Amino acid sequence: MSQYTLAPNVKNVVGEIVRRGFQTAIITGGLDVLAGNVARDLGIPHIIANGLEVDKSGYLTGEGILRVEPRHKDKNLVKLAKDLEISPEERVAIGDGKYDVNFLKSAGLAVAVGKNPELARVADVVIEDFDHFPRLLDYLV
Repeated sequence: MSQYTLAPNVKNVVGEIVRRGFQTAIITGGLDVLAGNVARDLGIPHIIANGLEVDKSGYLTGEGILRVEPRHKDKNLVKLAKDLEISPEERVAIGDGKYDVNFLKSAGLAVAVGKNPELARVADVVIEDFDHFPRLLDYLV
């Protein structure tokens, strides 16, 4: 979980978003261990991800902790935004996978990354990758 590669230029994009004073979060159907490492690298304070259960001695039990249903990340976004007092129109969701349709629909600004046609249909902005971040940042005022 400590070996991963960030998308090209994502560190610059997130850094600029954080510098502008926006709240940032990772909401993923993946594991909290990996999400935590990525969040630390990018300076993202909020993480909602699934986990692995451990016993009192710290050993894995073989059970998972479901916090994020991949097809319903929108529910996590709505709850986090409510907790942070962020209005529906101020929510921004950035997604790149086939399970991100509802997630993007739940945001005031929906950003699709890549060439997924389902996401492109529901997105307000489509960027090929994070090298195109100036276009994305233009929407964040």
